[in-house]
Amino acid sequence: MKTFLFVLVHVSVLCLLVHAAPELQLQTGIARGSDKQAVGTLKPYFAYYGIPFAEPPVGNLRFSPPRRYVGRGAGTVLTSDTYRASCYQVPPPSTETMSEDCLHLNVFSPADVNQGRLKKVTFTIGFDSCLCFYSASWAHK
Repeated sequence: MKTFLFVLVHVSVLCLLVHAAPELQLQTGIARGSDKQAVGTLKPYFAYYGIPFAEPPVGNLRFSPPRRYVGRGAGTVLTSDTYRASCYQVPPPSTETMSEDCLHLNVFSPADVNQGRLKKVTFTIGFDSCLCFYSASWAHK
């Protein structure tokens, strides 16, 4: 019985470690990922919600050009477990929380692929548009 419990506990721990989203140390803090599964296929992926890319446009920063996010210290966790508030929109969506503090990115990464074979994708976000660029040559670096 003791052997069975020992094996059960170790197998359970190993199952948790198989797809544990890596914690990433960024210049502005820590991006802590969440383990997710795609609806329908149940394929595992990592989700990093709410990584700030600019200071919130509130107070004296309101109506000013965006300022790069400088962080609150290297040990600060930047991400959340779910989507953060979206920017104010007209007409407002009925189900989303909106805020001026909305200058952040959500990053999704496959959990079970050979990292050396991934193609890098870059999104440039602008007013009413999103341009997507990728380069196959980046995949070999």
